[in-house]
Amino acid sequence: MVIHNDPVFYAVIPSSELESVDYTQTMCTREGVRVSIDGSKAIVKWKGADTPSSVSAISEMQGPYNRQEILSVVSAEEWAGTLPNYETEP
Repeated sequence: MVIHNDPVFYAVIPSSELESVDYTQTMCTREGVRVSIDGSKAIVKWKGADTPSSVSAISEMQGPYNRQEILSVVSAEEWAGTLPNYETEP
Protein backbone atom coordinates (compact mmCIF):
# COMPACT_ATOMS: atom_id res chain seq x y z
CA MET A 1 0.00 0.00 0.00
CA VAL A 2 1.28 3.46 -0.95
CA ILE A 3 0.70 6.28 1.51
CA HIS A 4 0.70 9.79 0.10
CA ASN A 5 1.70 12.51 2.50
CA ASP A 6 0.58 15.61 0.68
CA PRO A 7 2.41 18.69 1.85
CA VAL A 8 0.44 21.37 3.67
CA PHE A 9 0.41 24.92 2.34
CA TYR A 10 -0.83 28.20 3.79
CA ALA A 11 -1.98 31.56 2.46
CA VAL A 12 -2.58 34.91 4.11
CA ILE A 13 -5.74 36.61 2.89
CA PRO A 14 -7.65 39.74 3.90
CA SER A 15 -10.18 38.85 6.60
CA SER A 16 -12.81 40.58 4.52
CA GLU A 17 -12.41 37.73 1.99
CA LEU A 18 -13.10 34.88 4.44
CA GLU A 19 -16.65 34.48 3.15
CA SER A 20 -15.22 33.89 -0.36
CA VAL A 21 -13.33 30.76 0.71
CA ASP A 22 -14.84 27.35 -0.04
CA TYR A 23 -13.85 25.60 3.18
CA THR A 24 -14.44 22.16 1.65
CA GLN A 25 -11.21 22.88 -0.30
CA THR A 26 -9.22 23.67 2.86
CA MET A 27 -8.16 22.11 6.15
CA CYS A 28 -9.94 24.74 8.22
CA THR A 29 -13.36 26.14 8.97
CA ARG A 30 -14.46 29.76 8.88
CA GLU A 31 -14.52 29.79 12.67
CA GLY A 32 -11.14 28.07 12.99
CA VAL A 33 -8.90 30.29 10.87
CA ARG A 34 -6.07 32.19 12.50
CA VAL A 35 -6.69 35.95 12.39
CA SER A 36 -4.11 38.70 12.94
CA ILE A 37 -4.28 40.80 16.09
CA ASP A 38 -5.88 43.73 14.27
CA GLY A 39 -8.33 41.41 12.51
CA SER A 40 -7.30 42.50 9.02
CA LYS A 41 -5.66 39.24 7.86
CA ALA A 42 -6.36 35.53 8.15
CA ILE A 43 -4.50 32.31 7.37
CA VAL A 44 -6.04 29.40 5.49
CA LYS A 45 -4.35 26.04 4.93
CA TRP A 46 -4.79 23.10 2.59
CA LYS A 47 -3.14 19.85 1.59
CA GLY A 48 -1.43 19.43 -1.77
CA ALA A 49 0.52 21.63 -4.11
CA ASP A 50 -2.54 23.03 -5.88
CA THR A 51 -3.92 26.18 -4.27
CA PRO A 52 -7.69 25.86 -3.87
CA SER A 53 -9.48 27.85 -6.56
CA SER A 54 -11.48 29.85 -4.01
CA VAL A 55 -8.23 30.94 -2.36
CA SER A 56 -6.25 31.65 -5.52
CA ALA A 57 -9.15 33.81 -6.77
CA ILE A 58 -8.46 36.30 -3.95
CA SER A 59 -6.38 39.02 -5.57
CA GLU A 60 -4.66 40.08 -2.34
CA MET A 61 -3.65 36.52 -1.38
CA GLN A 62 -0.09 36.22 -0.04
CA GLY A 63 1.56 32.85 -0.57
CA PRO A 64 1.32 29.99 -0.87
CA TYR A 65 3.72 29.32 1.98
CA ASN A 66 5.11 26.02 3.22
CA ARG A 67 5.30 25.28 6.96
CA GLN A 68 8.71 26.91 7.49
CA GLU A 69 7.65 30.02 5.61
CA ILE A 70 4.38 30.43 7.53
CA LEU A 71 6.28 30.08 10.81
CA SER A 72 8.31 33.10 9.73
CA VAL A 73 5.14 35.01 8.82
CA VAL A 74 3.40 34.32 12.15
CA SER A 75 6.48 35.29 14.12
CA ALA A 76 5.75 38.93 13.22
CA GLU A 77 4.22 41.11 15.92
CA GLU A 78 0.89 41.36 14.08
CA TRP A 79 0.32 37.63 14.74
CA ALA A 80 1.77 37.43 18.29
CA GLY A 81 -0.47 35.56 20.68
CA THR A 82 -2.98 34.48 18.06
CA LEU A 83 -4.04 30.85 17.77
CA PRO A 84 -3.38 28.15 16.66
CA ASN A 85 0.29 27.72 17.52
CA TYR A 86 1.87 26.54 14.28
CA GLU A 87 5.00 25.36 16.08
CA THR A 88 3.03 22.58 17.72
CA GLU A 89 -0.10 22.45 15.56
CA PRO A 90 0.63 22.95 11.85
